[in-house]
Amino acid sequence: MSSHHTRTKLFQIFFDFLIINGAIALAYGIRTGFASHASFPFSEYMQTGFLLSFFWILVLFFSRSYKYDQDILTIRHFQRIVYTNLIGIATLLGTYFFLSETFFSRLIILYIFLFSTLGLSASHIAMHMIQKQLYRRGVGTIKTLVIGSNRKAQQIIENLQKKHSRYQVVAVLDGYGAKEKEIAGVSILGKLDKFEQVIHDQKIEHIIQVDNLEQTLNIIHFAEKNDIGYSMIPYLLGAYHENIDVCNIDSIPMIQVANKQRSIFEDMF
Repeated sequence: MSSHHTRTKLFQIFFDFLIINGAIALAYGIRTGFASHASFPFSEYMQTGFLLSFFWILVLFFSRSYKYDQDILTIRHFQRIVYTNLIGIATLLGTYFFLSETFFSRLIILYIFLFSTLGLSASHIAMHMIQKQLYRRGVGTIKTLVIGSNRKAQQIIENLQKKHSRYQVVAVLDGYGAKEKEIAGVSILGKLDKFEQVIHDQKIEHIIQVDNLEQTLNIIHFAEKNDIGYSMIPYLLGAYHENIDVCNIDSIPMIQVANKQRSIFEDMF
């Protein structure tokens, strides 16, 4: 994990903390007309909300809302935010009743949920867009080597470039040699006999294997030994289906094929 990504996530956590407290304060203000109520003092209310915000962030963390390389613009991520807000609000209610035995307005709960959901969603989307722009400028990217120069390799490189991925392909090697000098603007630096040299010269941090299946064990062993990330596309194993995912069944890693006709409700579970 690079220091850039650590700083980015810490900043996002701090910003989310401010949004949660802002949502709690705004809900109180709208409900009471921005004036402290005698039976429901703002200071006591915000003190409880402030302390609870730390737990709120913790739930976001354990729901994997700050996971690297995830697609923010999905119903799955929105589900994480909604789930966290429901847990946070339920805990706020329980904590407040435990401390004071009274609560001024049920409508405040609805306001907190709406403001926190909108605020956190907007925050994560904005941070995602900012991060993509930084990747586009080469900030925080992972220097990646692609092994293979076939059509699939070209599709992967072009897709990573189009989406301004964190994985920046800086070099391509091909075990059989290639007539072309480059793929999608990335230089083909030769065959696998230059593997270690390219790793060293280009300061490679991740390897994506698209071809040369017979060299897989050697590549994986080298990656593990030198603390370099490694990925292999299912295509290399003869799995040509598009909707392929990796899952664990009783702690056993499996490659599964997802149903194309999945409904929005199936994607939530």
